[in-house]
Amino acid sequence: MTMRRRALLWSATALTLAGCKRKKDAVVPEVWDEAPVPERAEALGKLAPPWPAPARATLDSGLLTYWLHDPGATLAHVRLMLPDHDTDPFPALVIRSILGGLRKQVRRGLGRVGAHVSGSRRAGRVELVLSGPTEALPRMVSALALSVSRSPKGNRPLTQALLQTRARVARDAAARTTLEVATAATVGALLGASLDSQRIDPTRAESFDIDVLADAWSRLLDPRRCALVIHAAQAPQTAPRVLAGFERWSGSGRREAPDSSLGRLRWTPKDVSALGHVMTDGGSALLLPAEKAAGSAHLVMGCRLDTPTVGDRASARLAQRLLGESQDARLAIAGPTSVFTVATAVSDKSVESRAQSLVESLSAMGRTRSPSQRLFTAAQLWLGARVVQASLEGEDWTALWSESMDLATTEADIPRALAADAAAMLALGPDPLAAWIAQQLDPRLGNASWAWALAGSTDKMQRALSRMTKTRVIAPTA
Repeated sequence: MTMRRRALLWSATALTLAGCKRKKDAVVPEVWDEAPVPERAEALGKLAPPWPAPARATLDSGLLTYWLHDPGATLAHVRLMLPDHDTDPFPALVIRSILGGLRKQVRRGLGRVGAHVSGSRRAGRVELVLSGPTEALPRMVSALALSVSRSPKGNRPLTQALLQTRARVARDAAARTTLEVATAATVGALLGASLDSQRIDPTRAESFDIDVLADAWSRLLDPRRCALVIHAAQAPQTAPRVLAGFERWSGSGRREAPDSSLGRLRWTPKDVSALGHVMTDGGSALLLPAEKAAGSAHLVMGCRLDTPTVGDRASARLAQRLLGESQDARLAIAGPTSVFTVATAVSDKSVESRAQSLVESLSAMGRTRSPSQRLFTAAQLWLGARVVQASLEGEDWTALWSESMDLATTEADIPRALAADAAAMLALGPDPLAAWIAQQLDPRLGNASWAWALAGSTDKMQRALSRMTKTRVIAPTA
């Protein structure tokens, strides 16, 4: 997951055919509850690359590696995955600073090699990605290996890089919005995590000094906690020494090295017993973040979903796509745990009605039977866009592998997780989906635990909502 909360905007293009004159087609009634054509569903269910079995190895340093051999690849991709937690999630400012400092070191090591270096954040981990010409693979891997094997202690260039990145991240965070703050407070409450792990408060950047950053570097950049994925035209047996540089990388102290990438990277949130429903007696208190942020006030409601099966995850995604047609609804999936949020802008006059409207729209979804064709179209748009995005990223199989990890229950499921997810979404019928939504996404009667937050609120808004629910002010250090 990126640090900022970004909207996914889908667009459709219309194809107009011009040509010879022909007779006007007969008008055929549209049957919206007709089942999708099986052949179309089967074709869309295969929306995943034809991955070969990955070459999997654990190096002597403890680094877990996967090599995806694609003889037709014109670009090579190297993706290093690091945990963003050690028992508890690290502050977002620390994670961003480490990722930025590492990226700077790798770019310096690449020299004039025409490779692109980028970073991203997903649930439970951060990722550093190198993409470049296939012949540049050895240099890319070497630059990465050399960078991660360094330590900030006694290394002035790396120390300066971390501090410079921290300053830049803090400056960028000064423009955070009320939507971002309300989302951070809601998600933090759902996961039992600190507010600092979900957003960056620039006024407190100095408290994360170089000692804090250096300690986090050594705890996160440990080969026994990381995984490396390579997508390349070269077969691993033809490049046996490419990974040799990682043998110099070592972790400090004793630490277990889980045998799977999910065991290393997936974070299991705490049980949060204090949460309940929304707008009910004894329900979850409305959180009021005290810090200032840009923009008009925003209200965010969210729930933590148990998604232990492929079917549960597909139901959550399809429900989010349907609600997203009329609301700002988001979903983050990390295997057996998912987080769903819905947001709206509010004003002094609309705050009560908008809060009630959100609750009513979610409750109504479980009582509404969506036609089969509507479900199929929503699934088709999502799955098709996923493939298009992969194509725009240069057919990067490591990106798809990363997405598959979030949809997998076990490591063995990763290569087939995208296809299983697609097939499950396309197989969902109106009645099972409505029943799942009623059980999980009803803020007043469902099984899930809910939290909600209002950022940028005025005294008038707080007084209005205090008549509907109990409220609780959240300090920036919460």
